[in-house]
Amino acid sequence: MAYDPKWIRDDAVVKRDGTNDLTGNWDVGDEKKIILDELQIRDTSGLKVTDTTGNVVANITDNGLFSLSNGVGVDEFSTDTTLIKNSDNVIPTEKAIKTYVDNAVVTGTSGTSGSSGSTAIAGGFVHTQSSDSTEWTVYHILGVQYVNVEVINSSNQTVIPTSITFNTTNQLTITFNTPISGYAAVTSGGGISGTSGTSGSSGSSGSSGSSGSSGTSGISPVIGASTDNKIARYNGTNNIQGSGVSLDDNDNITAVNNLYLNATTTSSTGIIYKNSNRFIHNYESASVNGDNTFVGVNSGNFTMTGGVVIYASYNTGFGHSTLTNNTTGYSNTAVGRSALYTNTSGYSNTAIGDYSINQNISGDNNVAIGKQALYGVVSGNNNTAIGTSSAGSLTTGSNNIIIGYSVDVSSSSSSNELNIGNLITGDIYNKTAAIDGDLEVDGYIKHDGKYIEGVVGESVAFPDTLAFKVTTQKWYKSDADSTSTMPIMGLALETADATSTCKILIFGEVTYGSWSWSLTDDSKSILYASTTAGGLTQTPVSATGEVSQAVGIVLSETKILFTPTPVTAVVG
Repeated sequence: MAYDPKWIRDDAVVKRDGTNDLTGNWDVGDEKKIILDELQIRDTSGLKVTDTTGNVVANITDNGLFSLSNGVGVDEFSTDTTLIKNSDNVIPTEKAIKTYVDNAVVTGTSGTSGSSGSTAIAGGFVHTQSSDSTEWTVYHILGVQYVNVEVINSSNQTVIPTSITFNTTNQLTITFNTPISGYAAVTSGGGISGTSGTSGSSGSSGSSGSSGSSGTSGISPVIGASTDNKIARYNGTNNIQGSGVSLDDNDNITAVNNLYLNATTTSSTGIIYKNSNRFIHNYESASVNGDNTFVGVNSGNFTMTGGVVIYASYNTGFGHSTLTNNTTGYSNTAVGRSALYTNTSGYSNTAIGDYSINQNISGDNNVAIGKQALYGVVSGNNNTAIGTSSAGSLTTGSNNIIIGYSVDVSSSSSSNELNIGNLITGDIYNKTAAIDGDLEVDGYIKHDGKYIEGVVGESVAFPDTLAFKVTTQKWYKSDADSTSTMPIMGLALETADATSTCKILIFGEVTYGSWSWSLTDDSKSILYASTTAGGLTQTPVSATGEVSQAVGIVLSETKILFTPTPVTAVVG
């Protein structure tokens, strides 16, 4: 540079060295500038920029290395799209970075031979950051910790973040110097790594670039329409899209449409678990009809067996530990905790209530409704128990009907017992019953006395009065018009058809709400046979040939004392 006297100031020293070069410090005053066509630096200390206190804030050395007051120096702005130098002194251009990322996602370059590595899951995910923030937390659910990440701001420009921390196989954190909003595109290549040999493309090996003997190129994912928190799916045309299933930050899964599960044919197929326990399944063994449904913790099992097509089929368990030990049992229904818990081969049982038919092993056709109803039955058949703890002590008996809270059989092996509330008891096999008290039907009929069972010769109903014919051994409605239909010896307690058996009262009190006996005249206190078939009257017959018989007395408008005797008189 040629010497020019106008640069000389009182506070500057500028010297010539005899070759038209200037030496010394330059000072051209405040807010002045030097315009040069060329600046040559011959001093090895290079060109320095200092602040007002003399501290160096930037420096260019004689070999072209540019550095600031902090950090490493930079000697190159590179357009290399492979970033092969892996240098701390080179800054790649935006185009070089984008090309490198695109190539890494799609195919990548060939790696070197190496040992086996983990298989990367192919896929993609787009995180949406709606509000400005210096830290983005991204849940990408790709199952790979080290993935490719590209950040785009709200103006659709690529942004280089301050740092990216790969926290887990499904989560990463992106930080920035200043708060921004936008999108993060997370992708992972697919492929299967081998144990040795020439590596596949980095797309096939995933972000880790692990080698494989026959690695194949991964899919070329194109991020389609997506929504934050959606589970990504491959649509068959190289697109990764958000599906109708979403997973939120609290790991709650939401399905817009349907959730499909395979049939449960093994212990690892088509099962919904609660913690580590089976919760919902429809297990069926091979060569059976199946059609089982189990809902509840440890309901049903995966060891039921067949042999016959109906075995281990048509079972329904709803509740904790229902039908847990079933083996070949079929057509069972268990509702309530531990209902039919120990059942193995028993079939066609219905248990509704906690611990109902709990101890059964091989009993069939039992029905229990109520907590612990038929709790102890093991091998009994055809029992019916209704009510909490009803028939609880029964183990081997069969054909019992027990109704009422804690109503029980007489022994653990009892059979053919009827017990309704400890009021009505009977022998089912012999068709006999006893009533401990009065019998009342719809609030109108009640009797307290002695009755027998007899065969009727015609249709009768309560409270028909009856006469017995020894020649036919049957009972018929009485009629005071003729001695052939007299005397009255019984009163029908129920409806019965001709030739069928009927309960017949022969002595006792009877109450019937439809009666309305007169109580205004003491002469009306006696009841007589009526000329109406099967009827009673408070007025004795009087016509010639009619048969008179007193059969009882009136106790109230709706109650009588029935006391028939075979004594009659024919009106002359």
